[in-house]
Amino acid sequence: MSPEDHAKATLNILQDFSDDKAHMEETQHAIFNILQDFSEEKRWLEETQRATLNLLEDFDAERTKAEDISLAVKREMDVSAKARAQVNTLNAELEERVEQRTAALQSEITERRRAEEAVKESLATSKAALKDLADQKFALDQHAIVAVTDVQGTITYVNDKFCAISQFSKEELIGQNHRILNSRHHSKEFFQQMYQTIAKGKVWHGEIKNRAKDGSIYWVDTTIVPTLSTEGKPRQYVAIRADITERKRAEDASQAAFKELADQKFALDQHAIVAVTDVQGTITYVNDKFCVISQYSEDELIGRNHRILNSGHHSKEFFQTMYHTIANGKVWHGEIKNRAKDGSSYWVDTTIVPTLGAEGKPQQYVAIRADITERKRAEQTVKESLATSEAAFKELADQKFALDQHAIVAITDVQGTITYVNDKFCAISQYSKDELIGQNHRILNSGHHPREFFQAMYHAIASGKVWHGEIKNRAKDGSIYWVDTTIVPFVGGDGKPRQYVAIRADITERKLAGEALLEQARILDLAQVMVRDTEGHIVLWNLGAERLYGYSREEALGRSSHELLQTEFPEPLEQIETNSTAPGPGKAS
Repeated sequence: MSPEDHAKATLNILQDFSDDKAHMEETQHAIFNILQDFSEEKRWLEETQRATLNLLEDFDAERTKAEDISLAVKREMDVSAKARAQVNTLNAELEERVEQRTAALQSEITERRRAEEAVKESLATSKAALKDLADQKFALDQHAIVAVTDVQGTITYVNDKFCAISQFSKEELIGQNHRILNSRHHSKEFFQQMYQTIAKGKVWHGEIKNRAKDGSIYWVDTTIVPTLSTEGKPRQYVAIRADITERKRAEDASQAAFKELADQKFALDQHAIVAVTDVQGTITYVNDKFCVISQYSEDELIGRNHRILNSGHHSKEFFQTMYHTIANGKVWHGEIKNRAKDGSSYWVDTTIVPTLGAEGKPQQYVAIRADITERKRAEQTVKESLATSEAAFKELADQKFALDQHAIVAITDVQGTITYVNDKFCAISQYSKDELIGQNHRILNSGHHPREFFQAMYHAIASGKVWHGEIKNRAKDGSIYWVDTTIVPFVGGDGKPRQYVAIRADITERKLAGEALLEQARILDLAQVMVRDTEGHIVLWNLGAERLYGYSREEALGRSSHELLQTEFPEPLEQIETNSTAPGPGKAS
């Protein structure tokens, strides 16, 4: 039975209880009146019997007197016929009065017997009603949490279930106010509205959060029914409750899970390019990052197919394989080259996740992308500069693999304590989840960044701002790795951060490749390189040549090398050239 049905049933029982109780009171009042009338009738009957006896005595006296008169009449023959008629009339009147009084007494006796029978029947009905009420009260006490208060709110009755859930005994509750259970969860206005309702004789229904004797919290679905006096004013309040604590906990857990999902979606939208399509491939949702990179507005994208972004780079078979994979309910991952609205190209590392219906078939596809345009350009640069190097291709493959391990996720509380890490975090840090949960990110500190670097980071996120940067960390085995990091603070109802979600991408190979290129440039600069054209003019002058000869690039370029460097030779330059062109031994002069 739902809480609403339970409340309705309870209200009907209480209404029946109130009606039966009112009927019983009316019946008792009627019985009292009948008994009072019966007592008065009994007194009147006794007085009537006494009057009748007196009347009979008077009748006997009158009859004796009449007989005496008759005798006198007989004795006196001169009594007239009129006197005899008067005596007969008097006798008739007396007999009629006796008959009328006797009939009245018989009617009163009959009515009294009927009243006695009515009283007996009413008493039997009242006993049955009281039995029904007692049975209903027992059933209610077995099922619900029941309390009764007077109009001042003082508790006058509680059942065992009330004591069990509140952890107070009956002695501790009787005479107290319900404020003894106040959890401070509800506002003052909440209770004012409740009391205004029941004070008007209306039923109130709602959910209340109470505090038990041991301090624990419980929720009750509550119906308060005023019972009214004969003048229509409340004389007491009957409150019937049902324990809904587990339901409320489930609701709270559901809300918390929904909030967590919303937080993760927000973090994802901050970090990634997100789009949703239906099973026909029609776009139904895009986030801001999608619009920024594609240069299309949301209105221009919703209702369109992803073909609007097709750069023509990939083959028909490429997309057929993708659609075949996701149509079978499998996740697809790959890199796609798209064309923006202005015709420029961009690359995205893409993961497409089908969401399945109850029948196991895809309902829609969620695509999460990361912009890898710069990485692809870097790859192309590396390919061009190291085209003949097999090792370079291996390094490029390693770099691509490292960068493809894209989603490294961790969550910390506001103290910086790690509360969640995913498998990619464990893989790159070489720590297990058990070793990381409860620790601070200082466990990964490589010592590379200054203290001010992290102070600036924490200041940003503590202010509720998103922070983005690159961090050099140290794994469990002492090895170093780099991560491109976005930290998103999530604020509570007070506007202050309650946790931080960090999403990272492994950029170790990219950083190492950059360091290798810098090293190659440094080595090249250490060599002394000078290049002349066929006429002896300097066309290339590197940093090593500047250091060796003391001339800047601007001073050297375009000048004759012989003119610039003649002081560097032990003989005059003309003699050197003469010697270099003179015939050697055995040559003709």
